[in-house]
Amino acid sequence: MRKIKKTTRKYILASIASISCFVTLAGTSTAGELTGQEESKRPILIQGPMPIEAEDFASRLKDVKVEESGSTFEFYTGTVDDYPVIVSKTGKGMENTAAATAVAILKYNPAAIINQGTSGGHDPDLNVFDIVLGERTVNIGSMKTGDRAEGEGIVATDWKPMDVMASEGSAGEDPNAEKARYYDADPDLLAAARCRVPCD
Repeated sequence: MRKIKKTTRKYILASIASISCFVTLAGTSTAGELTGQEESKRPILIQGPMPIEAEDFASRLKDVKVEESGSTFEFYTGTVDDYPVIVSKTGKGMENTAAATAVAILKYNPAAIINQGTSGGHDPDLNVFDIVLGERTVNIGSMKTGDRAEGEGIVATDWKPMDVMASEGSAGEDPNAEKARYYDADPDLLAAARCRVPCD
């Protein structure tokens, strides 16, 4: 287990180096014209919900500083190979992660976000410390039940996806909203993450 853990850490650290190379080559204007940040490197953000996922990576940063936002979120700022990296301890659950991500985007304007701890129960072939590179994401909590008579309860296998972004009106009454909305990953960042060795 320790060997797997060590190998995974090396893979992620190598991926950070590869992504930082891509970010440096791509420039720093993708999040808007921020004069103060255009002359510096925008950080890479790594998120983990639990201490075991966040604090271990934070211990590998150099010149670490801890910043808090409210009573829930902690941000560890430092560097990996002289590139700025921020490790965020988000707390568990999609709501906490979404809120911590929004705070981090506003606070640090990261060039890329690496989220960990999202695939634990989806595939029996996955092991602790395995890395899944997501090509797209979907909100699996956005579902609706079919019409059933009073007292019949619900049948989870009959649930339908509900795209709440399909229109400004009620998605529950919109037949065009009965589909899943997917968000594709950035192809350049995916390619950089697959590159296991740092760029020149």
